[in-house]
Amino acid sequence: MKWMSIVALAFFGSMACAQVQVTASGILVITAYPSGVPPSIYTHTVTGPTTFTASGVGTATLSLGATSELTLSPATPPCPGSCASEVRGNVVVSYTSPVALPGVMRLTLVPACWMQASTIDLEDDGVLELNGGGPMTVDVPVVLTPNPTNVRLFGAPANFSGFSVTCNDIQRIEFLPQPSALTTLLPACGPILGGTLTNAVHVGWRNLRVHIANTVGLLGVLQLGTAPPPMPGVCGPATLPDATVILVPGPNGIEFDLPIPVGLTGTFTLQFIDVSLAPVFQIDWSNGMVLSI
Repeated sequence: MKWMSIVALAFFGSMACAQVQVTASGILVITAYPSGVPPSIYTHTVTGPTTFTASGVGTATLSLGATSELTLSPATPPCPGSCASEVRGNVVVSYTSPVALPGVMRLTLVPACWMQASTIDLEDDGVLELNGGGPMTVDVPVVLTPNPTNVRLFGAPANFSGFSVTCNDIQRIEFLPQPSALTTLLPACGPILGGTLTNAVHVGWRNLRVHIANTVGLLGVLQLGTAPPPMPGVCGPATLPDATVILVPGPNGIEFDLPIPVGLTGTFTLQFIDVSLAPVFQIDWSNGMVLSI
């Protein structure tokens, strides 16, 4: 039975990852700084997976997938005197899914030969999840939707003559789908509802991170019910609500944490109603989501 569970989890992970589309854009710059003469600069525009090399100066490699990795490797300059090589990467990796897909973004930095700290910025909002000169990893709950989840990778390692060192500066993104107690039902008419249930327990509770996208109204109502959804995937009610939460989505929807007591058990359903007041009153139903704990 344990073996079957492992196989089921692996199957879920492979099926979920097959729904994920990953693209990238940005720029790679390799620069040679010879002694006493102007630098030589080589640039490459990123449009997908790539390997960019300037002979004797350095290499930049970008792979894309459920695991995406940017490796920047300046070579030891083979020149007399004081000279240097630098490999700089500034790349945005974008993850999308046709349906709401909960999971965790595992972000990893393995810096090397850094003159300027390497960074990873989830959501590309200027708030750096990782920033520093030492190896580090952080897990961040996310929900992938048709709207891109952008992750900016930056690094600029440098190597110098007279030092025989290997410089492989690595920024890595792993999307880990969550084969847990959450089931996202088929899309309905408009808004997209997804969630991620964190495993970490904080003083008797853990978080259900709720993500709502594709909203058009000024107001919305999140419904929570204890009955199973009567008609999943239908444009209309997918839960029998026992409680409601009034929400005011922004231009990109809304994301917030809902605390779940660790002693709470059962099957719960959630659905979001998008409410437009003008030019006419209109409501649109999201897909349903089932939480079994």
